[in-house]
Amino acid sequence: MRISNPDVARVLSLVGDLLEIKGGDEAAKAAAYHRAARSVEHYPVDVATLHREGRLREIPGVGEALAKKISELIETGSLAYYDRLAAEVPPGVLEMTRIPGVGGKTAGLLHRELGLTGVDELEEAVRSGALRRLPGLGPKKEGAILRGIAAVRHRPEGLPLSVARPAALSLAGDLAGLPGVVRAEPAGEVRRWCEWVKAVEVVAAAEDPAAVVAAVRRLPGVREVVEAAGEPGGGLAVTVLQSTGPAVDVRLVPPGLFPAVLHHRTGSVGHLAALGRRAESRGLLLGPGGLGAPGEEPLSVKSEADLYRHLGLPFIPSELREGAGEIEAAGEGRLPRLVELSDIRGDLHVHSDWSDGTASLEELARAGQLLGYEYLAVTDHSRSLAMARGLDERRLLAQKEAIERINQDLEGFRLLAGVEVDILDGGELDLPDSVLAEMDLVIASVHSRLGQPGDRMTARLLAAVENPHVDILGHPSGRLIGRREASALDIDAVLEAAARTGALLELNSSPERLDLKDVHARSARDKGCRVALGTDAHSPRYLGDMVYGVATARRAWLEPQDLANTRPWPELSRLLRRA
Repeated sequence: MRISNPDVARVLSLVGDLLEIKGGDEAAKAAAYHRAARSVEHYPVDVATLHREGRLREIPGVGEALAKKISELIETGSLAYYDRLAAEVPPGVLEMTRIPGVGGKTAGLLHRELGLTGVDELEEAVRSGALRRLPGLGPKKEGAILRGIAAVRHRPEGLPLSVARPAALSLAGDLAGLPGVVRAEPAGEVRRWCEWVKAVEVVAAAEDPAAVVAAVRRLPGVREVVEAAGEPGGGLAVTVLQSTGPAVDVRLVPPGLFPAVLHHRTGSVGHLAALGRRAESRGLLLGPGGLGAPGEEPLSVKSEADLYRHLGLPFIPSELREGAGEIEAAGEGRLPRLVELSDIRGDLHVHSDWSDGTASLEELARAGQLLGYEYLAVTDHSRSLAMARGLDERRLLAQKEAIERINQDLEGFRLLAGVEVDILDGGELDLPDSVLAEMDLVIASVHSRLGQPGDRMTARLLAAVENPHVDILGHPSGRLIGRREASALDIDAVLEAAARTGALLELNSSPERLDLKDVHARSARDKGCRVALGTDAHSPRYLGDMVYGVATARRAWLEPQDLANTRPWPELSRLLRRA
């Protein structure tokens, strides 16, 4: 199994958490692992390439000892040091670190001093007042922990797309390289680009599924392969358990059945039910093995498009297969011409090393050019976000001058001088209008007091949308998928104000955010708003997250004209000019 930068970063971060939990001398090593995890995740070169070329120590914070552990992960798919630490810490103690505000140090303190071994015990200890015996854990912390526990319990079972998709792609790639495998593709919620994935699925075509299963067992990083059931036509359903990363459900089927099984394993329950009703109206049955008349062999289909054609429909992209009116729209010729990644002319939300990014302005310009973009907006944080080295007026205007100098040497590409200005508690902006008026692009975002009551949060966003110097409202809900719930706010009021004022709504393409979420982005389009895509990248390697934003836009039924950054700069510039 291919080990990526995020895979390595996740394991190193877990090691850091476990060391913090253990405390004592071990805790002193934790900071080094967390620092290395951040460096690996944002490093612009793939760790597998660095390992192959003996260059792992080029990564900041990675010395000889850590380089050896990263090499072990890449070569074997597991890390013995992590396994040993995990065996010494009750799983429930590590689970407590998922609660916002409870890091490894706090979880370790709670375990050592109060003997807590899980979230349920922690909640009981908070309510009984037992935490108050410990330093730094007073009433304010108790309230935060209880809110965090409620948020964790509210989360559905499963994984964020940012974890599930790389796992599915990695195993599909490994399967495609095995002898006898004709094709392998992610399926299910991963293929529909759902933000939360309950099951990671892959469908593969192979003449001899049993031989493929034997080969999968020998792949690095595979701990076990569990045979679950038979599939149509002599196929196999198995679950691949990995040393690191999620379990993956794999359907191995004969090549002739691949299109039908891929289709069946991709569509939502609602989509398949609606399609099934259409099939019945034509005297056909739709099932796991394909489409056909009752009692007869399934119709021959060479692709999913063939299956839809037999039902008198055009091909329906996987992102739309949610049972949300797509069958009716297809039947009436109303399917949208969904936006494609190739339609995107630039990224409108990127951070540089002037604030909390890792790349220089010159490096961002080169990265944007390599992607074939026409422009890339540098939108570093404003001064109130001190932990992100936010820019004050003087530094921001100095950065703008530096960008203008770089642009003089560029052809067919330009950096946009922008800023991500904080929306403060009362709705005022972190920088004066006179400074914002000088910028090519202004994003206004909330980064503090995200738990305010809905009416106050809504008022903050409305104040920003009404400001004529604000071009884009950044990640409006403030959520982090699987980690932080969306802020309470009246999203319809915000969308209506944006439609009236001409402010753009960001669809933040970071897979940790995807904010606006798909249903709100579709509502924004219906209300007459335009949407802007930005990766919020803090490193050039995350400029590639644009695929997540485009996929979410597609799930929202958005067409190229619904997005701001499908336009060339002269046209985009006119669209932004509200002041």
